Amino acid sequence: MILGGHLQRRGYDTLTAAVAGDDQERSLDTEAFHQGLAESLAEGRFRIVIVLDAAPDELVKLVGYLEAVTDKLLIDLVTVSAYDVGGSRILVPQRVEPERWRTEAARAPAAPRETGYLVAGADDFLAVVATAPQDQQVFLQRLAAWAVSLGRRGLAQVSTYHGKAGITTLLPRLSDGAGLVTIYKDTRSAYLQFWRSVFERRAPLALAAVETAAGEQGVKQGNVVREVSDDLLAALTAAYEEAATGQLST
Repeated sequence: MILGGHLQRRGYDTLTAAVAGDDQERSLDTEAFHQGLAESLAEGRFRIVIVLDAAPDELVKLVGYLEAVTDKLLIDLVTVSAYDVGGSRILVPQRVEPERWRTEAARAPAAPRETGYLVAGADDFLAVVATAPQDQQVFLQRLAAWAVSLGRRGLAQVSTYHGKAGITTLLPRLSDGAGLVTIYKDTRSAYLQFWRSVFERRAPLALAAVETAAGEQGVKQGNVVREVSDDLLAALTAAYEEAATGQLST
């Protein structure tokens, strides 16, 4: 709620919109951002930036100690100095490194960090689906079969991503590495997620039909559906065809 208030005062509805708003190079991978955010929250992994005029020794030692006792917390301690140069005021930031604590921590063997990994194809995803509740299995197997059919037709490159937080995703991606949708199997639920920005860029003509088939929720950046009709799958197939060929099939 606190973060939501700060975002709204700056004209953003979501954290993703705020990050994208400052992304002048258009390099934000929203799928990776959502995946990383979900994993960080699930694992309690955070990065904190503290900016001060001066850093007391006690604070430097505390930062070093906190980073030494956990691998899930990264703290950037930054001091800012002001200088007058040629009539102009210049601010110079400098990162403070608690070297002594880092050296002591380095003597202890570090626990290996688990990372997510990508596997080509849908076999790994289907293996995970087999462990899901029956109603989720039917939903996910249907979507997986659809994604595999896209791959066989050369409309998408299908791969499975194993996340660190137990979230497994099936990614039917286009030639540029982006996907119109992502299929999720997390620890408790299953759903299909839309990426509107990719629709607008790669399949704008098919977007209206997909929105109609999706129902009231429509197609937004990152919204999800937990039920997929035949009409929605047909509309999504047409969207992938448009993205691959540049033409909307009739």
